Amino acid sequence: MSYQTDHRQKFVRKGAARIVRQALDPRADDLAKLAALLVTCGDKPIMAAKMTGDMAAVVVRDFDRFRDEILTTFAGCTAELAHKPHAYAALLAAIAARSPAIASTLLEGVISHLTAAVDADRSSHLRSMVRFLACSAELGVVSAASLLASVLAPLSEPLVLQQQQHNGSNSDAASNGDNRRDAYATAVLSALLFAPAALASVPAPEFAAHHALPSALLALTAVTLAYAEQRASDPHRSALRSAVAPLDPAFSPFAQDDWLLTYARSVAAVIEAGTAVPLAAWAARHFDMRGATLAAAIPEFDAAAWVPIEINASLPLAVMEPESRARMSHFDAPPLVTYRVFVEGMDHIAGYPEGHKFGVPGSFVPHVPTAGAPERLVAESVLADLLVTIQHNHKEGVRYLLDAKLMFATGTWDIDADEALNLAPPEEMGVHPSVPKFNFEQIVVEQVFTALFRLPAPQVRPVFYTDVIMGLCRMSAKRIAQAFAKAVHVTFGRLEYADRELIVRLVDLFSHHLSNFSFGWRWSDWAFVVASPADPSTAARRAFVTGVLEHIVRLAYHGRIVQLVTDPAYVSLLEQLRPITPADPTADALARDDPTARIHGPLYAKVSALIRAKASADEVSGSVTALLADDTASVAAAFADSPAARAQALLALATRAQHAVVRAVLAHGAATFSHSMTVLSMYHSALRKVTSAASAAPGSAAAAAAGMTRDAKIGVVAEAWHFWQHNRQFFVIVLDKLLFYRVVEPGHVVAWVAAELTKGPLDGVAAPAGAASGEGNDDMAVDGDAAPPVVAAPLSPASDPLFVMEVLAVTVKKALFRVDALEARVSSANAMDAPADEAQLKMLQTNLSNAVREKVALFTQIAEMLLGGVNQDAAQGGSQWSSWTMGTLMSMLRSVYAP
Repeated sequence: MSYQTDHRQKFVRKGAARIVRQALDPRADDLAKLAALLVTCGDKPIMAAKMTGDMAAVVVRDFDRFRDEILTTFAGCTAELAHKPHAYAALLAAIAARSPAIASTLLEGVISHLTAAVDADRSSHLRSMVRFLACSAELGVVSAASLLASVLAPLSEPLVLQQQQHNGSNSDAASNGDNRRDAYATAVLSALLFAPAALASVPAPEFAAHHALPSALLALTAVTLAYAEQRASDPHRSALRSAVAPLDPAFSPFAQDDWLLTYARSVAAVIEAGTAVPLAAWAARHFDMRGATLAAAIPEFDAAAWVPIEINASLPLAVMEPESRARMSHFDAPPLVTYRVFVEGMDHIAGYPEGHKFGVPGSFVPHVPTAGAPERLVAESVLADLLVTIQHNHKEGVRYLLDAKLMFATGTWDIDADEALNLAPPEEMGVHPSVPKFNFEQIVVEQVFTALFRLPAPQVRPVFYTDVIMGLCRMSAKRIAQAFAKAVHVTFGRLEYADRELIVRLVDLFSHHLSNFSFGWRWSDWAFVVASPADPSTAARRAFVTGVLEHIVRLAYHGRIVQLVTDPAYVSLLEQLRPITPADPTADALARDDPTARIHGPLYAKVSALIRAKASADEVSGSVTALLADDTASVAAAFADSPAARAQALLALATRAQHAVVRAVLAHGAATFSHSMTVLSMYHSALRKVTSAASAAPGSAAAAAAGMTRDAKIGVVAEAWHFWQHNRQFFVIVLDKLLFYRVVEPGHVVAWVAAELTKGPLDGVAAPAGAASGEGNDDMAVDGDAAPPVVAAPLSPASDPLFVMEVLAVTVKKALFRVDALEARVSSANAMDAPADEAQLKMLQTNLSNAVREKVALFTQIAEMLLGGVNQDAAQGGSQWSSWTMGTLMSMLRSVYAP
């Protein structure tokens, strides 16, 4: 097979990018084709044997021409395509049969990438490359003894050291870097499942207390199992495991054991079962992944006569030793505990009432292997690593998740007609001894849920898993859709035990999934939780249903959702979610300026007319200043003999004027979402000027001294709430933009929330650092994420905790984003080649210090406010408010202390 074109003239249409690429590097097209062939190697089992041999011939022929590119691409494929270690092991065998020197060079490149992955803490790449090396050793291409000495021994020695330190009561040293050792343990366990026969033929390494075992296979199994047992017994780890358990351990009836210990015990049980029969035959029929059959189909490769390649390089112990490095990031380390959807013994879905179709015994039995079965261990490990590596190209990567089933022996998984066309005959695939035909799609969906529900945060942003599910449903609509629906129902039944953060993530996932598939769902299945709004035993499930409906109303429109959700139980809830557009007071209604009215009528009419005429923000603020100047003079003359009364009247005038301007801006953009964003972007500078002390009460030094600016900014939030109190979606959107444009600061929002919760005065809430008007506009380019779901109900601690948490979440994100933006700007200024402007740099550093102080003060204010609400609620007997508040505080603490 050749990927190169001949030298005859071709009249083909080329794109501009290809022409430029070809001009810069004449090898570009050939190199792109070669890389594509390497990436797709082994994709179609029915063609794998022939393509592997042809691909090896191409690599050997052009290795000198594309040496660096071939080394990099081959090593990258072994690191990122975790579902094809067998394919690249067979390719290495085919290359070695033609050129042992090139095969040895490729192996050195893989070891170099493996060392880099260890140094960079890329545990998913580490496991994937170890699987490839183990497959190569199992085929006899690579020396099993050198694999043990160069890779597995360096990975295992820190585990032994950990046990020695623990036995010596050096708990401080033993606890440093533990999660990095956890990653090493998972890599060793992966190798055991992929090279059982090869490692069983190698003597045990000189590890303390394990060198007397008959083989390296049993010795490495004992090392990892002992390490996992010691780690699970650590009280500190147990406390952490309870804190990040997806389901509350105190109430959940579902087992949530230490993940690493469970994995190590399962692998040890598999190895023990395999020693009772010939290991080679036992491994091949269960999860050989066609490596042996692929290699046997390559006529040039004779495993019996082949001299295995020795791995000359070795993982450096200086890199491997965890004590010399900080702990591995949460996003790279193995989990402490995971969420499993389909558990053993399940014959119905828990959480549904008696008589419900899902609550009847035998209504649902997942068709998946048992938790300790080798095929499930391999599938879960491979899928978990793929979910990390495909994050940068998930549209193409979701195909790999489904292609992983083609690795296994014939009969392991149920396949459809299209997949059957790509499978090799059983004599090339191997046959599972019992031919169970498990449902692989259920395993895939379970792994997506497991990754999404990881606490304190998933390894990738939650929206990624939404895209993965939607991509899977498009590729395998019938199979994935059924598995996803079952997983949602199973998880719904456990929500009363779930961490509150999981409910928010599931709301986002499920609502966006519905919006992409015509909102099709059988809502009558959940009607029982909506029909009893006062039942505390269904509070979490009811909040989930309400959140999903709130989201899809936003993503579509209320009328369409009413047509789709026709169950009578939802009528009242859907009516609460009906968006209400505020009435716009007309100029006629406000023609007479009533000093006792909340809004300055003539000013409202004037500003509304200017906005309709598309006047600039400066024109609006100038008109406001001019009109208020005349009114201020009149007030000053009317109260000339009473300074206190004059100051109070000026304050009332400024407040009414501020309400009028804010109301005019909001009313002009009330029709649609895009209109609201446009009008705020045009007139945010006018709003900032109106809320400053100088323009709010011209010439009034008393108003400025009394903190008029701060109260005015809190008043902006209050006016926005007064205007949009019947449409929470628009209020949160407007609040997000007011924070983005710095019309208000995060501290002002917290002060407003505190006042609403207590219905008391705003005094006593500290003003945020740097909140004064005119202090830089340093976060104008930073925007926040979409907020979690809200509930349309009166703002009160007893009935609306979700809405309060949403407002606080938007506020905290803005404060954190401002700090991040300023840190980036300071770092960029310091890193510039040319000397930075000292004054500019000093101003940035000052703003950063103020922002950091504001962030700390904000966290303190929120924690004190929420804990005060919890204590008050507990004194009154407790309610759902306490549960949601404590869950939010726990999530906040986890996000701060996770690194």
